Amino acid sequence: TSFIGIGGLGKTRLTLWMCICQILGRPWCGIDTGGTPQLCLILSTESGLRRWKKDLEKMFSSLSEAERDKVNTYLSVLALTNDEEGDLNLGDEGNRERLRVTLKNLDPGIIIFDPFSDMIDGDENSAADLVATLRTLRSIQRTVAPSAAAVIIHHARTGANNVAQAGDNFSAGNFGRGSTALYSRVRCEFQLAPGDRDNPNLLVLASGKNND
Repeated sequence: TSFIGIGGLGKTRLTLWMCICQILGRPWCGIDTGGTPQLCLILSTESGLRRWKKDLEKMFSSLSEAERDKVNTYLSVLALTNDEEGDLNLGDEGNRERLRVTLKNLDPGIIIFDPFSDMIDGDENSAADLVATLRTLRSIQRTVAPSAAAVIIHHARTGANNVAQAGDNFSAGNFGRGSTALYSRVRCEFQLAPGDRDNPNLLVLASGKNND
């Protein structure tokens, strides 16, 4: 699954809340979640400890103590402590090996990669580079976490015309930034865009693709 959105709208926060909803069996943005609680692993190079703490405190404020304990059991988030540990570029063998070890040790049911642009080995506008990166990622996942679901967070193109393409079946594949190869390779895509020029609190969450 890919989750594409305009920068600054809250893709990471919405994905964090999606993980919490899945763990607790709650609906997410009006969409039912299902299955048993999954260990959710969030690998993000854009959020530091202060931001995670702030977001989780707000989200936990509406949960009971038992629910908070359950989320703490099933949620794992990358802690950015130095530049090396925050590097997820798949062009580096050391990074690939650290990813293998992490997935093997934790055995997550859901893996969040955020943002995908930091993982691409090469140019995000190159279909060849993007597809090669996805193949590398899929190869690692199949080897050490074959049953996990992967959610790839990526930035959308900017500008009013591109924002209007969110949820547009005729232009859905053009919403994401860079090569459209990502859209063609995923089976499902969520798209997040502003819903009003003057109201920053109104967002549009649309389905850009769903093959199931």
